Amino acid sequence: MDIQELINLITNAEPFQLTIKGIDRQPAFAASYTTEHYPDDEYIKLFFTDGTLLEIMPSADELFFCDDERREVDRSLISDFDEYLNIDGTEFLANDLNDRQFVKTIYFGDPKDGETDCIFSDYGYADEVWSLAILPNGTISDIHTKRIAPSDIKIKR
Repeated sequence: MDIQELINLITNAEPFQLTIKGIDRQPAFAASYTTEHYPDDEYIKLFFTDGTLLEIMPSADELFFCDDERREVDRSLISDFDEYLNIDGTEFLANDLNDRQFVKTIYFGDPKDGETDCIFSDYGYADEVWSLAILPNGTISDIHTKRIAPSDIKIKR
């Protein structure tokens, strides 16, 4: 499956299921987003009923998947000047600090099953990203994603 085919599937509004890394996933919410720092760089987040998340970055032709348990990252793990985040001995370098995410289009589902506007900072290492976010209601929403290949995703109708 290529990225554009996946985007067409999400924006088409017909029911679908995906198999990601061999596990069936039922979509719950999908929306496109942009940020204050990169207003022309739109991306899509697809949230599943099992709490996992697929992030689609069309401009970079990349996919990131979160199948970890979401957890609140201890803010003391961030270096004094925000240049890196140290988790389990790995230093994730700052990519985008103190940015704001905005929903552009909701494709389907209820926003309570996904994510809306937030303030976030991204930290990356190799093919992994930690996105540390604070939602408008003050809830912490920290997400750890890893790059996956389009071949890791199959459509299940």
